[in-house]
Amino acid sequence: MPRYSSSSSIILLVLALLMVAPAVQAADTYTITAGAGDGGSISPSGAVSVEKGSSQAFIIEAFYGFRIQNVRVDQKSLGSIPMYTFTDVNHNHEITAIFEPIYGSLKVSSDPSGAIVYIDNTYYGTTSPDGPVTFSGIIPGIHSVRFVLQGYQEYRVDVQIPAGETAVLPKVELVPIATTAPTTTPTTSPTTTVPTTTPTTTQTTTIPTTTPTTTQTTTVPTTTPTTSPTTTVPTTTFTTPPTTTVPTTTFTTPPTAVSTTSPATTVPLTTVTSPPPTSLPVQEIPGQPLGLPAIPGIFFILAIGGLATIILSRDVLSSERVRNVSVRRKLLEFALFAIPVIAMMIVLDWYLASPAERTWGILPELVTAVVPLMLYLVLSSIALMMGALISWPFRGMLKAHTVAGVLVIFLALLALIGGDPSMRFMAGMMLLSGILSTLAARWQDGSYPQDKPSAGDISAPASISRPGPDATSVSTSIGSGLFPQELADKYAGAEFVGSGGLARVFRAKNLQTGQTVALKIPLQHDENTGKAFLKEIMGWEGLLHENIVKVSAVNILPVPYVEMEFIGQTLADMGKPLPMGRSARICRDVALGLQFAHDRGIIHRDIKPQNILVTTEGVPKITDWGMSKVIGLSGMPTITGFSLAYAAPEQLAPQTFGETDQRTDIYQLGCVLYELVTGVVPFPGNDMAHVSALIISQKPDLPSSRNPSLQPLDAIIMRCLEKRPVDRYQNVRELIHDLEEYLSSRESSDRYNIFED
Repeated sequence: MPRYSSSSSIILLVLALLMVAPAVQAADTYTITAGAGDGGSISPSGAVSVEKGSSQAFIIEAFYGFRIQNVRVDQKSLGSIPMYTFTDVNHNHEITAIFEPIYGSLKVSSDPSGAIVYIDNTYYGTTSPDGPVTFSGIIPGIHSVRFVLQGYQEYRVDVQIPAGETAVLPKVELVPIATTAPTTTPTTSPTTTVPTTTPTTTQTTTIPTTTPTTTQTTTVPTTTPTTSPTTTVPTTTFTTPPTTTVPTTTFTTPPTAVSTTSPATTVPLTTVTSPPPTSLPVQEIPGQPLGLPAIPGIFFILAIGGLATIILSRDVLSSERVRNVSVRRKLLEFALFAIPVIAMMIVLDWYLASPAERTWGILPELVTAVVPLMLYLVLSSIALMMGALISWPFRGMLKAHTVAGVLVIFLALLALIGGDPSMRFMAGMMLLSGILSTLAARWQDGSYPQDKPSAGDISAPASISRPGPDATSVSTSIGSGLFPQELADKYAGAEFVGSGGLARVFRAKNLQTGQTVALKIPLQHDENTGKAFLKEIMGWEGLLHENIVKVSAVNILPVPYVEMEFIGQTLADMGKPLPMGRSARICRDVALGLQFAHDRGIIHRDIKPQNILVTTEGVPKITDWGMSKVIGLSGMPTITGFSLAYAAPEQLAPQTFGETDQRTDIYQLGCVLYELVTGVVPFPGNDMAHVSALIISQKPDLPSSRNPSLQPLDAIIMRCLEKRPVDRYQNVRELIHDLEEYLSSRESSDRYNIFED
């Protein structure tokens, strides 16, 4: 029996340990298999290794034109959720995302074919003689379809496009356009030629007409084939009518047949030539450029003054004063307009007092524009100087002032480059005054708070899915092309502000009250959108509080819409970080608005700077209650979306932290306060999976770690940002109490002084 040495035993022991180690290690790691169907993605994807007892978050994103249909975890259906988190992993898992298209299609045909098809005034293609044509990629809802074909009447029809389906439009029979006989307008000419045709085998004999000595004589040529003789006959015309019929006193004998070889007889023709028209001399007016009419100076003054008055009146009626502007800034704005006014008045005085030198060596037509332009700049500068003293932003006049200043700069450059060298001093002064006026107008226009927010400021809640037709961000584009015509008799001057998951937002003027309001109108008219929109209206309409945007009108006819007060600035527009006291006052007032809503069983669930509007007096107001939830009310639709940077842990992992409630609003308000005093959100970043994992598992840095002076607010902010709702403030009253205590310990100041220089 063989014996093993001690060295052999050691080798066998090492080999056994090497074989056992991977098995032990494998027992501490599990695999989560993640996959996504067509139309979207899941991140991370594939086989993901997760340590035993740890957590792993997965983000589900729908591509443009698709939406999440269902998410299955270990063969269990969870519905259309945008995120799922595995916690305390102790075995292998599987997660699969399924997507469905949200676009619809339209199948059309026409007789005759070849008609151009427009859907909502957008070109889609033409109909085909081979059969119906299908146009895809159409957002579900009611759309206007037009068929246009040359020679046929335009055909219009409204079509309902279902989501993910194809709507079939019956063949369109185009009606031809009725044609009318064209009319010919006769042309007046001094003489009329009457052709006379002679047959080949005959000779035409014409008796000359008797012509008075005081009239002109017209030559009437005779058109014949090459073998026919031709007779030229003098005729008499008394007038020149606008027709081809010439009245004459001519007596003609019937034609007599003769041989084709007969010689041609020519009757002498006497022509009286009319004298050329007499040209009247053009009288040149002294002091007026050649080719331009003389216009009285009083006309210029009245016209320019009237234009300035119209623009000023519009600005006064459509805007209001900006408060809390320092005296130093008012005087600076006044001086910026006063200096170029002096220079322009010197140029105007010289121009009007020196008519012989006013051409400057450039085109007279361009020089003539100097007087009205500079006169307008003087008048508008005086108005803007007054506006600077009373802090009233005349935005329309500022824009017109900028345009006039640019034109003056252009004319001054022409005079400097190609004009009379002796006039360059005045041209240089004109150039200087134009530059200073333009820069002053641009600076003042940019220094005032904007009248209207960007699309993201008033848009519906942003979803964490990829941008698509249900979550668009539109840069401020002005126009009412999307505004429902059914509301045109109630509102005027509609300006498209932006759109979001549920609705479009417009700024318009209420014709009955004359006030500028914001209108929120649903994007679609399907059942689910209607229910969600109705839910938002029900929760928002009764919230009458100083710190909540006021709803002034709600109706479902002629189209569903909500009218609310228009506020042109959000908390996101303000520079950050803000002083601690100012930040605490803003969040205290927002908390007062939330307390009013919570007392009525409504939570917001999307508190962020973009949803906090700030009036010109500095009053913060909560808007956009589209994601709100009525506590204790079941059966109403809920929007499953949120803003990730301000999302509470229970919004990301409800299976771990529970359902959303009023403490969700407290967490989000803590994120806002954190950003106001530090300038950054608690968990910054663009990687959604990474940021989500931090929100669920990590504590944010103390605000004082970024700025030691923030230490007095550390305890308030960090209590708001606790992971477990039970560890946060349990109601908004507790948060308001701590903020009031902090504010009372500081020096008192104006409550809403947030527009300081």
